[in-house]
Amino acid sequence: MKALVASLSVKREAWDRVKSTILRHHNHVHGIAIEPTDLHEPAIASPQWVKVRSIMSGISDMDEGMILYQNAALLGPFVSFPFVPGNENVGIVTEIGRQVEGVELGQRVVVDPLLACTQRQVAPPCPLCSRGEPHCCRNFDKGVVGP
Repeated sequence: MKALVASLSVKREAWDRVKSTILRHHNHVHGIAIEPTDLHEPAIASPQWVKVRSIMSGISDMDEGMILYQNAALLGPFVSFPFVPGNENVGIVTEIGRQVEGVELGQRVVVDPLLACTQRQVAPPCPLCSRGEPHCCRNFDKGVVGP
C-alpha cells in the first residue's frame, strides 16, 4: 500500500544545525522528512480489532505543525518514528477479529485515533485510564500495537 511516511533523521537535524551555525542564519532545522513509501499491509493487531481501509483521512493540526515547522517535539509523547501522519480517518471494515461483535464487513466507520490501555490490551490499565482519562494514558508505547 502507498503511504506518506514521516521519519526522523538525527544526522540530518545535526547537519542542519551545524550549517545554520556556520552560515549564521536561523532557518528551521529539518530533521523530519515526509516521503511517499510503499508499505506492506499490516496484519490485524489482535482478535479484538478490525482492519479498516481508509477512504478519507485528515491531517491534524499536530501533523501539520510537524510537517510545516519541522517540530518533532510536538508529537514526541504520542508517536515513534517512522509513522504515517493522518489520524482522522473514515474507512470501510475489511477484516474482523474473532472476538469482535456488532461490526460487519463493508461497514463504514470513523476511526478513533486514541490508542490507550484498553485498545492496547494493557492490564492492569494505568492510573489515568482507570480514572476514565484515556486521553492522558501513560502506555502509548506498550501493548499489542507497541510504539
